[in-house]
Amino acid sequence: MTRCSVATWIAVVYDLIAKIRELALGGDAAAQSAVSELANLQPRVEQNDQIAIRRILQIEREIVDEANQKFGFFDGQQLLDLHRLEADRNRCAHPTYQGSEQPYAPSAELARAHLVHAVRHVLATPPVQGKAATASIVRLVESSLFPIDVERAKVQLRLGGLDRPRDSLVRAVADNLVFGLFEGTVTLKGQRRTITALQATFELYPGLVEPRLRHTLNNLGRRLGDDDLYFFFGLLLHLPLTWAFRGNENRNAHSTSNE
Repeated sequence: MTRCSVATWIAVVYDLIAKIRELALGGDAAAQSAVSELANLQPRVEQNDQIAIRRILQIEREIVDEANQKFGFFDGQQLLDLHRLEADRNRCAHPTYQGSEQPYAPSAELARAHLVHAVRHVLATPPVQGKAATASIVRLVESSLFPIDVERAKVQLRLGGLDRPRDSLVRAVADNLVFGLFEGTVTLKGQRRTITALQATFELYPGLVEPRLRHTLNNLGRRLGDDDLYFFFGLLLHLPLTWAFRGNENRNAHSTSNE
């Protein structure tokens, strides 16, 4: 089980570096800077440059946090799971850290949990996540070529980044589409394609999107003017469940405004 924990951490580090390289190829400036630093360090490490070696080790120690802060790869629980894996790897690979004559040996259950978390949070996920992925999907919906047929929209959204996404990405996309429908730029505000994208996202991931719709629609309802109600009823036409998502205060306000 000791070897399993060490090997799992190594796989995570290599995969995160590969994902950052892929983002760099796509033009991400932060990723390009990280890849450039690694390229400059590697020949120095081969020459046994101690400063370069210390920097490489620091990059390994910080890679999970860096991937999260710069590229938005993880949410809070995923970050915690990966830090636990790293801590266990250190206990396995550096027994002198323990201050004990008995080497650390993780249980089989713990090793399996680390494997599951590594696959779910890193190895089986695409590199584009977080803010960059949200912005990319929103730009897709903004295009005049985005379909207004829900099934075709689902295909486009999956291809655009909503195939096996992180929960945080789905929630961010839903929020951006709702706010875009009512308060966004002309490419999203009041657009049928925005409503279609919301409907498609809801049908793909109802358990994640429903709470966001409830929260966001009720927040918006407290400040929307009468002219914006047209957009709400357009959403209601294609996604009837949204009426039930509104709180009594907002439903009554809309009912009163239409009398």
